[in-house]
This record gives sequence, C-alpha cells and structure tokens, in this order.
Amino acid sequence: MNMDPGSWSAQVAAAIRAQMAAQHCSPAALAELLGVAEAGLARRLLDGVPPFDLVEVERVATWLGINPSTLLAHADERVAGGTKHPITRKGTESCTHNHSHEHESGS
Repeated sequence: MNMDPGSWSAQVAAAIRAQMAAQHCSPAALAELLGVAEAGLARRLLDGVPPFDLVEVERVATWLGINPSTLLAHADERVAGGTKHPITRKGTESCTHNHSHEHESGS
C-alpha cells in the first residue's frame, strides 16, 4: 500500500483517540503512562506529530486492553476509508483502572 506517512501517523493517533473516548480514558492518564507532558501529548493525539513509535503503540494498546495489531488495523481501516467498527478489548482491564494500584505499593 502506498500511503503518505503523515496520514498514517494521524490515523494511528485517531484510532488511539477513538478507543480512549470509547473507554472514557483521560489524556492525563495516557501522558503519565508515556512519561510525557500532557500539552505535548495533545498535539500527538490531534495530528500524529510526532508519530507514536512501535513501543508506544504497544504500551498504549496494552493500557487500552487491546492488541497492538488490532489498534494498527483500525488505523489502517481509517486510511483506506473503511468501516470504523468498535475495537473489542482482549480482557476486562482498561485504561480506567489498569494503574489504580501502582501508587498504593509505595514505589
């Protein structure tokens, strides 16, 4: 497939935004997960600049409770103009409670 790299990164960001919205996940929680400032993350989520790298895609997908390949396939559908169906989570954990006990351990 021949696609503009800019459109691909924007669609990966859009797929992340869509899944975050579906699960009521906050950008602040994602910024904390990635160890970045929320202001910088806002632009990345808006237009994919700078693009999410593969390690970040894996971390975000796991945080969202889905497979990284599923998240990227959803982005690929967006680039191709396909149907945007909901992503099915792989488990019961999601971003809203994945990290709820991290701060309780005292680490």
